[in-house]
Amino acid sequence: MKEFYRSHKSKFGENPASSYNGTIVLYDNAFNSGQDPSLGQILAHELAHEKYKNLSEKDQDSYQMATNWFDFGPDKSHPSWSNRRKDDEFVRPDSKLGPEEDFAVNVQTYLYDSEKLKKRVPHAYTWIKNHFSDNFKLGRSK
Repeated sequence: MKEFYRSHKSKFGENPASSYNGTIVLYDNAFNSGQDPSLGQILAHELAHEKYKNLSEKDQDSYQMATNWFDFGPDKSHPSWSNRRKDDEFVRPDSKLGPEEDFAVNVQTYLYDSEKLKKRVPHAYTWIKNHFSDNFKLGRSK
């Protein structure tokens, strides 16, 4: 992780945050009290994007296989993603955008509502649990 910034508003509508190349930008609406998702969930999601980008190619491939993502693009530098899961096997509609967004949504859900992930996307739940261990969970500071 390189930097965190705060900005007024995303150029992509109501998006509360974005990340790119090690930089996370939180927009004003990420700080609305009582919102869903919470600021913690937003940060978990954006940090998961960064984690996915830093996974080895082998681990990315393993996640993609476990969650039924297939690249039908002409070359590896321009993927054209497809997924064979049913609509109700995604936690949120934006999970269908590609394996990185799916990963970020699934990690966020694993941390904040693991039973929902286990029910909706059991292969993602198992992959995350096996890859990061049982210790990958939210804790309380003492």
